[in-house]
Amino acid sequence: MDEILRTGNFPKDGAYGNGLHKNKFKDLPGAKPFALLDDDGTVIYSNLNFQGFFDIPAGSTILQLKTEPQIAEVFGNFKKSGYSQFSFEIYIEAVNSNDSFYVEIQRFFLSGKEYFLITLTPPQPKIKIEEKIDNLGQAIEYGNISVIITDGKGIINYASKSFEKFFGKRLEHIYNAYLPEIISDYLSTTDLEELKSHLAARKSWSKIITDLNEKNQLWFKELKLNPVKSKGRNGGFIIVANDITHYVLKTKYIKQSEEKQKSIINNIYDPLLIARKTDGELFFENINIVFEKLFGLEKNMVTDKRLKQYLPGEFFETIVENIESLEESGLNSIRFNYSYKEKSFIGKITFIYDSFHSERVFILILNDITEQLKIQKKLREAYEKENRLNKLKSVFLANMSHEVRTPLNAIVGYSELLEDDLENNRIDSSLEMIKYMKEGVNRLLHLVDNIVEVSLLESGNQNFDLIRTDLNPLVSETYMDYKNRLENSGLTIKSELCSERLSVKIDEEKFRKIMDVLVDNAIKYNVPGGEIILRSRKEDDFAVVVVSDTGIGIKEEDQNKIVEPFQQVEDESYRRRYEGAGLGLTIANKLTALLKGTLEIKSQIKKGTDVILKFPLLPE
Repeated sequence: MDEILRTGNFPKDGAYGNGLHKNKFKDLPGAKPFALLDDDGTVIYSNLNFQGFFDIPAGSTILQLKTEPQIAEVFGNFKKSGYSQFSFEIYIEAVNSNDSFYVEIQRFFLSGKEYFLITLTPPQPKIKIEEKIDNLGQAIEYGNISVIITDGKGIINYASKSFEKFFGKRLEHIYNAYLPEIISDYLSTTDLEELKSHLAARKSWSKIITDLNEKNQLWFKELKLNPVKSKGRNGGFIIVANDITHYVLKTKYIKQSEEKQKSIINNIYDPLLIARKTDGELFFENINIVFEKLFGLEKNMVTDKRLKQYLPGEFFETIVENIESLEESGLNSIRFNYSYKEKSFIGKITFIYDSFHSERVFILILNDITEQLKIQKKLREAYEKENRLNKLKSVFLANMSHEVRTPLNAIVGYSELLEDDLENNRIDSSLEMIKYMKEGVNRLLHLVDNIVEVSLLESGNQNFDLIRTDLNPLVSETYMDYKNRLENSGLTIKSELCSERLSVKIDEEKFRKIMDVLVDNAIKYNVPGGEIILRSRKEDDFAVVVVSDTGIGIKEEDQNKIVEPFQQVEDESYRRRYEGAGLGLTIANKLTALLKGTLEIKSQIKKGTDVILKFPLLPE
């Protein structure tokens, strides 16, 4: 064999593989099946285990095996690659059974010729490993050990059933979850950060947590986290939860192990009070550090003293009322809500009976839910915002349907008339049709421009060219522009500008846009024979510009709505009476705010509307 490997002169008749091999050699127990292949997949040599599994003698090709994925394709791709070895798992139809094998292919050269060694790991070792894992899992469950195993990043890949029951969480909610997230309900923000830092630094960690079980009984559990090393390398983590309730709640143990009790109680992140009831009076038995800080107490000063002397009156009355309710109801525990120093708590009271002193000992825990309530508030706000956005979307679609379809229908109609005019050589009316079509196209372009401008304003991508300027000339320009437009319209426009200079820092183009929107609205919503007035004045440290009209007016409750996108406030029976997508005032309002100004609307139904702009004055 050494000579064959040295020279690379492998026999092609299978004599070595099927003759000498069978007569002289035996495979060791547990030897892996292997075969030596030439570059077209033909078996040059194979051991007995290989032949026993697959019945492929020397001189036959291994590519005839029925596998998933196809071994011919895998072998071909490996030959083309530049790799010296490759490992993969494959399903093979063997002689005695069909199963998955772990396959390793190695490439080597002898005497300038390429050969391949293929080694297969049968399923039996995998089954044995799985059996060991199953036995270990059963041992953990039989011992009722509450344990979680994570990977190196703290992602859970195993949890015992007792752990699921321990914390009232189902396996599908635990598996593949981040460990701090699973136990976050029982830890403060500081404790959570500490746990995360210990995971990152691969350090041991422990914490005592507490809550009520499904029977409303108070329990205490100690969590211990330890990193695991595998073959000298960093592995995952094991966290074990030990029930230490009896250590905490038994008064006898508390009295005999004061230091132990102090350590346990002070490791509870929620404010905790233990009080005994003697002759109808409540006395301090113990408090933890968190309780001390919350109410400004010192344990040494209050132990064996009456609660009434040291606790806030309202809090003391709440405790008394709930203890009386607890005793009358026959329940094991009771809950209540309590607020103190801008914090919100859920109080939990339970009790044990101290037979040695013939007294009841009450345990009070205050769970801080301030952050939880803030999150709930944010969720409600987000929900309300989502509803507003959905409503806005519906309004947008309704408006767009009207604002797009109306000019398009007009364009289509006029194009048909134009076609008819051209066929009949009616040039005069054709020019009129073209005019109407241009109006429809311009209306669509104006709509698109407004939508784009609102989008830019919302995204904050608008650029501003701010310069020092006098507002009066800009208002005067707007007045002259619209004075010419309104000739023969039945409407009049006036200008009442102050004589003082109104110096502000502003983008002139954006200010003209604001004025165009306001005057356009004053025209659109005016009455026949109505009037528009442009005014300016100084008011304290502000330059004020007012656009007034004598139009239909706006209800007081609707005056804040119309600055929102796509809003037009009209009577139900006259919906969509006016053209426009309801974006003009939105653009004007946002531009005014970005220019450090304010836009205010004052209006009365059937009397008209004043839109008031204010911008900070610059010193002369």
